[in-house]
Amino acid sequence: MFLPKRGNKRKNNANEIEYLADSLDRIFRSYFGFRLNRETVLGAFEELGYDIFYKKGEFDGKDFKPSLSGSAISGRDVYLTNDAMYIYVDVTALRVTELRLTTFPYQENTDKAKIKLLDYVKSEIELFRKSKMR
Repeated sequence: MFLPKRGNKRKNNANEIEYLADSLDRIFRSYFGFRLNRETVLGAFEELGYDIFYKKGEFDGKDFKPSLSGSAISGRDVYLTNDAMYIYVDVTALRVTELRLTTFPYQENTDKAKIKLLDYVKSEIELFRKSKMR
């Protein structure tokens, strides 16, 4: 499966909706030619029956709150709607990171094993793309 369910509700930067939606947006923009946003991504995972879990938080009244990286993110979308500081989707974080890395060019000193892994992930994305374009 492209993004398998993890089944253990672990919280990780890579399965938090901000990082996850950004990663999927990069992939779909690169391979499919369209963009995704947090609302669309969260809605799709909900519709597909993935476990979604929330870390509730207080809003400061300015519609901004700290993101995982410590920067500010807008509270006007899925975070505000769900009254949550963080929203996690029960997917394998390592897989999200591998998918995201396929959208960046390789550096000169990239390990050959990592290149082989990312080439394999790219081939899986391509197979997924071809199966959905029929």
